[in-house]
Amino acid sequence: MQFRKLIAALVPALLTWQASAASSLQYDSSKPVFTFDYATTAPYTSNWVAIYPKGYNPAAADQRTQYLSWTYAPDQRGTVQVAAPNAQPGEYTAWFLAKSGFTKLAGPVAALNRGETGPVAFIVSNFTTQNAREKGAFSARVAGLVKGRLPALTFRLVSDSSPSRWVKVGRDGVISGTPARGDRGTTTVVVGATADNGSKTTLQVTIPVAAVDAPLVDKLKVTTMNLWIGGAYVHHSHYKQVSYLASTNADVIGLQETVRPGDAGARLADALGYYHHDKGDKAILSRYPIVEALDANDAAAAVRIQLDGKDSEIIFYTAHLGYDPYGPYDFCFGNMTAAQVTAREAESGRTPQIMDISAAMAKLLPNADRVPVFLTGDFNAPSQLDWTAATKDAHCGVGYYEWPTSKYPLAAGLKDTFRALHPNPALDPGITWSPLHPASQEPPDRIDFMYYGGKGVRPLASKPNIVGTPRFVPDQWDNEWPTDHKSFESLYQLLPSAQRKKPRQVRRRTARGV
Repeated sequence: MQFRKLIAALVPALLTWQASAASSLQYDSSKPVFTFDYATTAPYTSNWVAIYPKGYNPAAADQRTQYLSWTYAPDQRGTVQVAAPNAQPGEYTAWFLAKSGFTKLAGPVAALNRGETGPVAFIVSNFTTQNAREKGAFSARVAGLVKGRLPALTFRLVSDSSPSRWVKVGRDGVISGTPARGDRGTTTVVVGATADNGSKTTLQVTIPVAAVDAPLVDKLKVTTMNLWIGGAYVHHSHYKQVSYLASTNADVIGLQETVRPGDAGARLADALGYYHHDKGDKAILSRYPIVEALDANDAAAAVRIQLDGKDSEIIFYTAHLGYDPYGPYDFCFGNMTAAQVTAREAESGRTPQIMDISAAMAKLLPNADRVPVFLTGDFNAPSQLDWTAATKDAHCGVGYYEWPTSKYPLAAGLKDTFRALHPNPALDPGITWSPLHPASQEPPDRIDFMYYGGKGVRPLASKPNIVGTPRFVPDQWDNEWPTDHKSFESLYQLLPSAQRKKPRQVRRRTARGV
């Protein structure tokens, strides 16, 4: 539907009253987004208003849990605003539902999120794309990096630094072209965007260009991040997630707590112009094509990625293991024995989950010199490489403990990236949990991990990361950092065994640096 027709269908400001014999729900577009007036002759403390994607119906079993956000509507009549910090511009459907279930009280009601209405702005001021190669067709999307609004913007090329002036920018924000010989190195492009209100802005885009006879990807940057229920507890979390992930310059990203399939994974992939794969509350984003989704248990998502066609491939897992019961609580607050904690690790589901993932990845390791493997994610448990005699004072007086979530990946032949580079846990604890809680409530620990396998890759750098100085819960709403975990970032060198196209034997700057 064209934007003007959509607006016409949704005005006047008070939209069409949708009601059953006993209940009603009304959307007022003159108020903040997703504000509703409701009434019912059957009030209940857990009646609720939910926002769904356009056309979704909670009466359909496969759609009922796919709501974007919700709030209680407990009174006989009242007004509620459904907070949906990550809702992208577009049409949605609202329902008034009974008693925390999916019985309809009123709806569906159409609701329109127009998004930003002020001057047009990009979320970031500069952005780096995937690598291009001389004499190879290139394409990248940057339209998703604009702070969302309706109607759509128009884009244009402002400048191109390349010797051959090879870059084109479509009105839809797609950068395309074919670098010529001599364009190797870096092409810097300025992309302009214009909104319907006449406002304009620009984005600086860096395109690394490899030589025609060089590997397309020489160094691989990987990031893993738990989004904290998709970012629901931090204001403008979508913008903050995009800003951070763009700043990492990551080629592949493992995400956890994406809420549900197609939610944060698709949203962030669209913003960054990445390929993506969703599974449960996990997602994998990649600058380079995801060519195969691999079988994995419910705690993991796994894909095959082609960095340079079949000349250079990797296999990438991201996992979100069971969270309850939590082992450090058992040791630090429950004073449990090692045997008791081991039993409860199995009870949490983490032990069978990681055993299954590790066994599957062990089968891939014989070919990992050619196709390196990676395991990232939130394991909801520490590592035996961190809980040692030398660090017992940091772990409630407990010395060495063989956490199953580290035991099985290591036994399978995987290597802990951070510990490979920082072997002393007393000097480099690598804590990721939690920047939003005091140590008295949440024992600080490393529970987010990156493992790798195969001689086709060598780690160069690895670190936990955070932006700003977050306030503790419950004062986190305006934090610059959009989650309750630190992220983890690692950089790897791809070695010749993992690349059929060999590096050029001359001294020159690579297309991508550390």
